[in-house]
Amino acid sequence: MNMFKTITILLFLFIFQNVFSQFAPKQGQHGKYTYTYFENDPTQLRIYKLENGLSVYISPNDETPRFQSFIAVKAGSKHDPADNTGLAHYLEHMLFKGTDKFGTMAFEKEKVYLDQIDNLYEKYNQSKDQGLRTKIYAMIDSLSQLASQYSIANEYDKMMQHIGAEGTNAYTWFEETVYINNVPSNQLDNWLKIEAERFRNPILRIFHTELEAVYEEKNISLNSDNSKVYEKIMAELFKYHAYGTQTTIGTVEHLKNPSLNKIRAYYQKYYVPNNMAIVIVGNVKPEEAIEKIDANFSYMKPKEIEPLKFRTEEKRTEKRTFTVFGPEAESVSIAYRLPSIQNKNYYLTEIVFSLLSNGKAGLIDKNLVTSQKVLEAYAYQYSLKDHGVAFLGGSPKTGQTLEQVEILLKEQIEKLKIGDFDENLLSAIAENYYFDKVKSYETNSGRIGDITEAFINDLDWQTVLSRYDLMKKVTKEKVMKFANQYFTEDHVVVYKKTGEDKNIEQIEKPKITPINLNRDKMSRFTKTIMVDKVEPLKPEFLEYRLQLRKKELQPGLELFSVRNVKNDLFKLYYVFEFGSHSDKYLDHAASLIELFGIEGKSASEIKKEFYMIACNFSVYVSAEQIYVMLSGPQKNFDNAVKMMENLFHNIQPDKAIYNDYLSRIFQDRKDNLLNQYAISSALRNYAFYGKINPTTYVLTNKELKKTNPEIFTDKIKDLTNYELSIIYYGPEKLDDIEKIIKELHKSPAQLKPKPESYPFRFQEYSKPVVFTANFDMVTANVNWVKKSNDFAPEKTTQARLYNEYFGGGMSSVVFQTIRESKALAYSSYAYFSSPSRKEKPFTFYAFVGTQSDKVFDAINAMNELITELPESDQSFNTAKKSIKSSIEAQRIRNEQVVFNYLSSRRLGIDYDIRKNIYNQIDALTFADLTQFHEDFIRNKTGAYAILGSSKRIDKKKLGQYGTLKQMKTKNLFNY
Repeated sequence: MNMFKTITILLFLFIFQNVFSQFAPKQGQHGKYTYTYFENDPTQLRIYKLENGLSVYISPNDETPRFQSFIAVKAGSKHDPADNTGLAHYLEHMLFKGTDKFGTMAFEKEKVYLDQIDNLYEKYNQSKDQGLRTKIYAMIDSLSQLASQYSIANEYDKMMQHIGAEGTNAYTWFEETVYINNVPSNQLDNWLKIEAERFRNPILRIFHTELEAVYEEKNISLNSDNSKVYEKIMAELFKYHAYGTQTTIGTVEHLKNPSLNKIRAYYQKYYVPNNMAIVIVGNVKPEEAIEKIDANFSYMKPKEIEPLKFRTEEKRTEKRTFTVFGPEAESVSIAYRLPSIQNKNYYLTEIVFSLLSNGKAGLIDKNLVTSQKVLEAYAYQYSLKDHGVAFLGGSPKTGQTLEQVEILLKEQIEKLKIGDFDENLLSAIAENYYFDKVKSYETNSGRIGDITEAFINDLDWQTVLSRYDLMKKVTKEKVMKFANQYFTEDHVVVYKKTGEDKNIEQIEKPKITPINLNRDKMSRFTKTIMVDKVEPLKPEFLEYRLQLRKKELQPGLELFSVRNVKNDLFKLYYVFEFGSHSDKYLDHAASLIELFGIEGKSASEIKKEFYMIACNFSVYVSAEQIYVMLSGPQKNFDNAVKMMENLFHNIQPDKAIYNDYLSRIFQDRKDNLLNQYAISSALRNYAFYGKINPTTYVLTNKELKKTNPEIFTDKIKDLTNYELSIIYYGPEKLDDIEKIIKELHKSPAQLKPKPESYPFRFQEYSKPVVFTANFDMVTANVNWVKKSNDFAPEKTTQARLYNEYFGGGMSSVVFQTIRESKALAYSSYAYFSSPSRKEKPFTFYAFVGTQSDKVFDAINAMNELITELPESDQSFNTAKKSIKSSIEAQRIRNEQVVFNYLSSRRLGIDYDIRKNIYNQIDALTFADLTQFHEDFIRNKTGAYAILGSSKRIDKKKLGQYGTLKQMKTKNLFNY
């Protein structure tokens, strides 16, 4: 080894060790428990390892009396047997169905039928005779009804609702399956008791209806053009690795032929303590929590798990190009293999992709997006345990080919390879990364993602904490080397073109008899949770007059200040009480702020200036408000506000840029006519409001062609002449920030009052109307819309209870009936909506996303629920308890206090409405809820908005639900 190379290696080791020493691992102990912690760790994370191998990560955060929990298993779709893909995912679904102690009234009696169902599924899977398979499935369906005499649907969700848990969910990905809850801190004991039992002996009950929900997920993916592109990319990048050879949801063939025996074998193999972690972030005491976790989970027995081995992917010498078809707009995607997240140079990946696309100053941002060379362009990466994946994508402008977009994207890659970028961006990227992490780690959700990722990917937490320091030392040469090493000819290009997909396959609906829900039944285990007396948390309600620090700088200009005592970051908001419903030009004006510059500076240069000082600036126009948002380190506050104010007052129109913008708008509008989500939203708005609605209240193409850029720059310059609220959250005191704002924000002596919004009129139907639109899809989106009574604050408590009981989470009446009992949808909910302003009415909205061949069953099922509110004393009382627990554990902090006040003011309320709800909820009876349902929902005539394939849905049958109005897609948009 030559001397130069030896010195270089030693220098690298010195830098590496110096960086890592800042977060040196330390050992701590209390009682019999040893844990690892890290110096200077902003998350104060403690890592424990129990005797049975269970990893426990605890990060205390007392911001709110709640904790976020992830129970993570290193078992995802990568671990699926090749002949049973999708297994990890539907096992995830089954972990919500209970054990031999909950989810059942009499397990021994239920088990007789469950064992028979097990055996029938094995016969079903082995048979190729369709007639015999149909008979076997009918027997499975029949036995499932008998078994459901003893099962209790959604008992896990009811317990979580009872203890006040929120966000109850789970997800499966390549490497992992993760089970999620957000729990009040006084319910730690009950949560642990439930979760420990949940993983002890899961029972595969109510299986065939739940598998239908998975079928629906698969059909949704078959409908999605993005999913087709993604699956094609992964299959071509990874010919031997499970990342490409199988998908998370699984193949149609495997979903049709599940094996309960193989599900159990998978569970027994991977759901073992040495392959799992409990991650808790929030208001818990680690010393107490670890003892309780150990007491509850020590029953688990470890097993040795043999690591998976995959054949090494071959390096190819040329790109592979493919085309997929679907009804939506055209796009191109490019993908490369990258190093795994475990690679010692992984931090370089973060740098490289920020150089490409950071939303402000990346090569793609500057050279393609802001310069409007394409309709859309982006770059991002997946960080996986065995490989990383780079994705670049773009959509063409009018007259542009996909090949041309591909060339433009690859030109940005070439710039990385030759070092054609500003080296100063490297330090700015590191600074932005740092401040993003500071903001993220203020929250439970921000911390828990990184911590769980570290466990899943076998990363030392010290490595995660050290990324910023390593990023600060990155040079242009390192970036060039990385780009040349990984962005090679060995890559995949997929053209997504508009057209019929002749390979699409739908999972057809089998005949399923609705199962018994047994809503009012309760297992002995659940009773122990329901009767457990937990010291309630004391709710905190806002007292606006006492908590708000507010000054009127002049008539119509108010300043709100909230002190940030946690760090040196600020957030600044300008809030105007009008938006796109007051002025059709405002949406476009906000977009053009991103594209126009000032004298001597282009938009790209302005964005880069903000990025270089780690500040984010954006303008968002909603229907009724405009939000100008600025954030970053306080040391750069004055400079950032000056830059923002300068842009508002001196923005310069540019005809060439404007013409390109119009061209992009027209193309984007054409693409909306091919987008199922845009069409579904437009159809729903039409049903709610009629011809003039939020979708159609826009400048037409003809009107836009008559405009000039000066119209929009004048709108921007005029904005600060209107009344507004300024909200500051940061380390400065109110008096100090008042002086700074007065100096930096210039406004006229007389501010203009807000313009009035367009008076959209909710449709009132004397008879039901069915609005339909055609889209080539195997599923259908069915919406119910109704105008209800005028807004009345005194009805807010009933509305909250109605939503919790009827249409909210997984224990609601709608979810249990539509999905659990009748297996009619993957997604189904109903919502009674309060308006944003006092002059607007309440509204009712319901949704079912279902297969085309289930549409009529789904409509009938939802209509039954809307017509006759099902009664369940247990669910009703649990809903009330859940609302109280949620309010008790809720803390509104920081600038959200101001936003809560502004929202209340728009409703004509000068108090925290949650206090009324909390004090009134106990007195409500089911008779009150029934009366509310009668007065506000059942007796209101509404409309349906149904998007689906006219080839798959019988129009005549739709006519039985109301007057049928078939809408042409182009008429739903006022272009």
